[in-house]
Amino acid sequence: MRRPVAPVLAGASTLLGTLVGLNPLILIPTAILLLAAGLTAHSRDVWLRHEESVKATSAAQAKAALEAAATADLEQLAADH
Repeated sequence: MRRPVAPVLAGASTLLGTLVGLNPLILIPTAILLLAAGLTAHSRDVWLRHEESVKATSAAQAKAALEAAATADLEQLAADH
């Protein structure tokens, strides 16, 4: 489930900007923290998509190996009889 990261960060920055005004001592570190949070969320999404891809590939390979083993066993059984 994707989370609405960009709207939440935009809302947080708007709220903080409204509360503290345009004070650069607070605004700059806050902007840096919000950018870091956005990059972290994006990196997590990319990593999760990669993990899902790896799991799907692994499952397909396991299924193919199982089918090959079952076919080999069936052929061996047919050859024995």
